[in-house]
Amino acid sequence: MIHTTIGLYSNGAYNVNGVDSSNLANHINYNIQKRPGRALIVDTFVVYKGIGCNDVLNSNIRNFIKIKKTEDTYPYK
Repeated sequence: MIHTTIGLYSNGAYNVNGVDSSNLANHINYNIQKRPGRALIVDTFVVYKGIGCNDVLNSNIRNFIKIKKTEDTYPYK
């Protein structure tokens, strides 16, 4: 299964990835540990709020519901 992940920065910029289920746990852990200033959304669920991202996350979450990846995009952004 391919999961859609969105890394959202406090300035509103974001990256979208398609992540295979077999890589998802590593992808989430990497983002939490190495990109703490970025919120992480997986399949429309916020799994990490990121440092300083609450306002931009709350105002943009509805825009991300429509985004869906169907292929693994490794190497991830």
